[in-house]
Amino acid sequence: MAKESNKLDAKTIKNLTADPEQDKKYSDGGGLYLLVKKNGSKYWRMNYRHPISKKQNTLTDVLTRLPAHKMKEIEELLPHR
Repeated sequence: MAKESNKLDAKTIKNLTADPEQDKKYSDGGGLYLLVKKNGSKYWRMNYRHPISKKQNTLTDVLTRLPAHKMKEIEELLPHR
């Protein structure tokens, strides 16, 4: 089971600022991270390994449709991982 360190809270997410030179990744544990683009937009991403092919992939479609602060509110309602 993944460690639960580096948990991002809603206040921290709101206060993250963009770096004009490069995109930044902020880990939330368990392969989940927040990507802050150079233009200031924030996207949730999740790294996972495909069980059959064993290839590393990134889940983006569903997570990117949620605003960063809403994702944290939803995560708080879910049972602990």
